[in-house]
Amino acid sequence: MKLYLRTLLMLVAIAAIGCSTGPFLRPDAASGSYSTVNPSCPGAQEVVEFSPENQPWVVFRIYATPPERWNSKGTELRVHFWLKYGKYGKGVSTGMLSAFFPSDEIQKLVNEQSGKDYLVSVSKPMVTVVLPNGIKRDIPMPAFEKPLDPKHELIERWGNGVQISSGSLDSFTVIFPDIFVNGEKIVVPPIHFQKDTDHYSPVLNC
Repeated sequence: MKLYLRTLLMLVAIAAIGCSTGPFLRPDAASGSYSTVNPSCPGAQEVVEFSPENQPWVVFRIYATPPERWNSKGTELRVHFWLKYGKYGKGVSTGMLSAFFPSDEIQKLVNEQSGKDYLVSVSKPMVTVVLPNGIKRDIPMPAFEKPLDPKHELIERWGNGVQISSGSLDSFTVIFPDIFVNGEKIVVPPIHFQKDTDHYSPVLNC
């Protein structure tokens, strides 16, 4: 019984204190919404998301990662698209219970939106990185080299990383080219990234 109470008190203490994220690159933009890398789990709000006004279920997600200690690829910028109400994303967008027992309305949205054809096109296959000293660098983005369909890109949800510096960057700004979904432009303002740390309450199933 004592061991049980000790374990319970330890879990309560951890939940109260929270988990540290360690250093991460926090995005800041004039518009957009913020999320975690895995939207189903808590963590640092290190992802900024944008959608075309008339197709809000198509989500363009952007985040940056600092160098890893043991397997450094430098500072990377990561981008990907996904369908918020599509058949792959419904568990995140509608809640876990709704994912298993969707209402008729949600199921209709899933069927309609996952059945659509999508074409993402970009005005040029690169982004501009602005360093704190004002120096600008154009960085090629392979993900932008040809039109893509978010339905087929979901297998790369955590990928599409491009090195923007071989070392650690504490602060920088990224300017994106014009991005269109089925001809509708996504408004993506310049995004400023700043190194930061944070705390969050852990969840056992994440």
